[in-house]
Amino acid sequence: MKYNLVDLRLMTVKNGNNQGSKYLQATLENPDDPFVNSGDVIFFNERMVQVFSEYLSDAQPSGKKDAFGRDIYVSTLKNASNPIPPKYLVLPHAFQVQWATPEPMVLIDTATGLPRTTKAGNLIVKTSITVLTRKQVDNETGELSYIRGFDPDTLGTQLMNAFYKPLKMFQNDIPAAPVAPVEPVTHENSFTPQGAQVPPQGAF
Repeated sequence: MKYNLVDLRLMTVKNGNNQGSKYLQATLENPDDPFVNSGDVIFFNERMVQVFSEYLSDAQPSGKKDAFGRDIYVSTLKNASNPIPPKYLVLPHAFQVQWATPEPMVLIDTATGLPRTTKAGNLIVKTSITVLTRKQVDNETGELSYIRGFDPDTLGTQLMNAFYKPLKMFQNDIPAAPVAPVEPVTHENSFTPQGAQVPPQGAF
């Protein structure tokens, strides 16, 4: 599958094991049907962050809020006369894969480091994370293999360390806290954890 990358933002992890790490957040657009909601995706890939850092400023609050009351962040071009080359805005050979977490994990609010909850006050528990992997064709054997750094284990571990904490941490500290059943994958929580910044409704 090939995607276009739109609405790019350079973000920084505020809490967790990856605190201080920069990542690229983008909205995926299906070039064959731009009206399909393909969701947001997060990349910790150092090369991607380095390349886009040459063109984009660090994301800042836009002054608007999303449906969950969180700040909406935007990145702007460092130099309007130096736009991002089109070749960097296309992501080929991308595939969605479910990555099983090593134990039940709880989504974290990256601004506070505290667990996110449903409207009913339940912890949001995940036993798998949807990651956007990439593959390449060996020009000698014709076999498909994961591109280095875009395999399920690498991507899943990066997202888990940045946006989740083990459920057992909160079962011990907050024994009375209710736990929500594992939620099905949706467009909002498929690639972008709910603790991360997401664009406003209708921006996909």
